[in-house]
Amino acid sequence: MQMNDNKITIAELDKEMNDRIIRNVKYMFKVRKEVGKSLNDLGTYCEEKYNISVNTGNLSSLLNKKRNGNIQLALLYYICEYLNVDMQEMMWKEMDEVSKVFSEFSVTTDKFIIAARDMKKYLGRYFCYFYAPEKPSRHDNDGKILTGTLELEEGNEEWGGDLCNATLSIDTGLKEKETGARAEKKYYGQMIVSRKLSIAYVVLTDRRLGELMFISFPYNQQLNHKDNIGSIAFVCGCSSNENSKMPVVYRMLFTRIDLNENDELDKLKANLLMNTSIIRIEKDKLDHLLNEWGDGDVIKRLMNQITELDLGIELKEFYEITEHSIRQINEKKLKDMTKDELILQIREEATADKYNKISGSLAERIVNALLKIQKEREE
Repeated sequence: MQMNDNKITIAELDKEMNDRIIRNVKYMFKVRKEVGKSLNDLGTYCEEKYNISVNTGNLSSLLNKKRNGNIQLALLYYICEYLNVDMQEMMWKEMDEVSKVFSEFSVTTDKFIIAARDMKKYLGRYFCYFYAPEKPSRHDNDGKILTGTLELEEGNEEWGGDLCNATLSIDTGLKEKETGARAEKKYYGQMIVSRKLSIAYVVLTDRRLGELMFISFPYNQQLNHKDNIGSIAFVCGCSSNENSKMPVVYRMLFTRIDLNENDELDKLKANLLMNTSIIRIEKDKLDHLLNEWGDGDVIKRLMNQITELDLGIELKEFYEITEHSIRQINEKKLKDMTKDELILQIREEATADKYNKISGSLAERIVNALLKIQKEREE
């Protein structure tokens, strides 16, 4: 009979479980914070309900890796009761799904390790702005800009310190039915940086909805002694339509500056659109801008010269067709194709981009605009 070489000892299992419990307790206190749960209140809860004294200072040190040790079984029981978490799950299950992903895929190789001094330049609180991922998606209809905050904090030392904790709070623009307070959505997760690619990845989850959100943005290795002021990011999440949630991709601006929505944000919100290197604009709208601008005549002459020299400006006639309008066609009247085939063939000949990216020039433009706003505030 062949022996199993992958056996684990009780001591190894015990250490693995203890590490998991500490991670889970720390994570669940963070999640339950929004309903008023805290370490200090745990002490009060145990004292008032069971006449038991809990040293929350020692527990805090244990959770934050400032001291070694285990969470005693009796204490774990009271913690689980206080946080309303199943004790068995706290012991055996990885409560933070994002941590589980990072752990299982072993992302903490040398390709991801960032010097602590460089990571700290990204830590702190950012204000976030993005168009609500809901209908209508067209810019013509302006759309609602949602706001929120992104908190990046020092993370898990057990993975080399190259991960940092992330908390995203979004103001939904709605109000709580019971209290009338602003309704917020909370996401918890972690950020990691690919040193080789110079890209930061934030993976977040909303446990209540079972929703995952992925944020990625350029990581600037040339900050020198300055903290990161902000950036533009891609977000992969789900639509905010209450009736049917669908996968969606959009842009998010995050900055350490709490932007004035009527002035400062107006200067930047065009960058929240899914722009590419080609700008398509209706002729009437461009003519209107040229008439409004003080430099309109000069710009118009330059654009005419570029058009004549075929250097990147071309006037074309386009049809704008909504897919919905084609789907209203009575398919029985079509002899050679279905409505789906009709849409497919039109799209094959239509002008569309294969992908969207955050270019170096866009990232630089965002930083320059934020630095200008910061300077104007200081003057």
